[in-house]
Amino acid sequence: MKSDTEAALSATVAGAYRWAGRPNPHQRQWRRTLRWMLGMQAVLGLWFWGVILVNALIAYVVAAQFGPMQVSIFQFVTHGALWFPFSIMIITSAAAITTHVAQGRTRRSFIQAALLTVLAVAVVYGVLMTVGMHLEGALYESLDWTQGHIADDTSSTPPLTPWQEPLGLTLLTYITRTGAGAMAGLLVGVSYYRFGGWRGTGLLILTALPALAAQESISGFFRDSVNNPLLVSSVVSLVLIGAGAIAYYLLTRNLSINNPRT
Repeated sequence: MKSDTEAALSATVAGAYRWAGRPNPHQRQWRRTLRWMLGMQAVLGLWFWGVILVNALIAYVVAAQFGPMQVSIFQFVTHGALWFPFSIMIITSAAAITTHVAQGRTRRSFIQAALLTVLAVAVVYGVLMTVGMHLEGALYESLDWTQGHIADDTSSTPPLTPWQEPLGLTLLTYITRTGAGAMAGLLVGVSYYRFGGWRGTGLLILTALPALAAQESISGFFRDSVNNPLLVSSVVSLVLIGAGAIAYYLLTRNLSINNPRT
């Protein structure tokens, strides 16, 4: 009998094939792997954003019963849009590489597909976050609510509010946050796979750095020293994503497969 984890993974793989279709053997390896990875992300992302949408609608309806809202509800999705891709890319990096290589495909094609998946997830999640914040803003305006930041009443300095910035900066902020989380997931997964539990845990300060640095609270550190802290934070995230991609390539290109039978 399969364990719950095996059953969940089997269902995810089956779902990915339903969305992506059977791989074309005449396509290049990285394209076939990318197709499967994007199919898996689509299945999981549909559940993720579906749950968010339902809960957000419930929250708006309940809030409307108690008077005008003073804070944004959708702002809390920012953390999920960073850490959910982080966790999924850990699984992708640490679990899928064995099957990939056992099927006769190269590590290089896996790296290409994984990095392109990070890019695709970052753009899609960033766009959805931006659209969600603007739709919520339109809803709040129609109801004469205030789309404020949760720290408006508790912080001594004004908090950073990406949704009140120009559209380009809002989009860049959310794309880089998700991208940094996904890239960190790849690094964490491959470091545990390659170095084992103890050394993988010891390396978390480096491998999880892109995700940690992309958190909203970190952006505030730049508030007192630069004119546009969100832009600086996004640039820092882009640099860490680029460095992370190089590190992931170096860690994966000659990775020893631990257990090719699974």
